[in-house]
Amino acid sequence: MKLIAKFLVNYFFLNLIAIILALSLHEIGHALIASAFGCKAKAVIYDSSSNFPYTEVACTKLNPLIYLSGFLFTILASILLLLSEEDALKNLGLIILGLSFSLSSADFQIIFGGLFSHLFFVLSFPSIFFTEIFVVENLINTITNHFKNV
Repeated sequence: MKLIAKFLVNYFFLNLIAIILALSLHEIGHALIASAFGCKAKAVIYDSSSNFPYTEVACTKLNPLIYLSGFLFTILASILLLLSEEDALKNLGLIILGLSFSLSSADFQIIFGGLFSHLFFVLSFPSIFFTEIFVVENLINTITNHFKNV
C-alpha cells in the first residue's frame, strides 16, 4: 500500500509541475520573441476574463515566429530535460513534450488555419497518452527498484 501511495503522489506532483512549467515556458517564449521583434509583450499565465492562458502582444506587424515561439520553447525545454541523467527530469521532459503539442494548437490555428491546426490538436492527445504511459512505467520501475535495494 505504501508503494501505491508513493507512486500516486509522485505521479500527481510530476504532472502538476509539468503543466505549470509547460504553460509558463510557452507564454514566456511568446513574450521573449515578441520583445526581440520590438513588440510590447506581457506574459499572462491566467486572466480571469479568459478561460485559457495567453500572451498579450502589441505589435504593428506580427511575425509568425512569435506564434511558433511558445511551441519552440517547450520543445527546447523538453529536449534539455530529456538529456538529463535524472529519471525524474526525463519524465518531466516527456510530459512537457506531450503537452507542448496541445498548448500550441491555437497558435498553429492562427498561422496555418483550418484543417492543419485541428489535425495538430487531435494528434496532441496520442502524444500525451503515450507520454503518460511511458512516465508511469518509469515511475513504477524507479519505485520498485528502490524497494528492492532497501
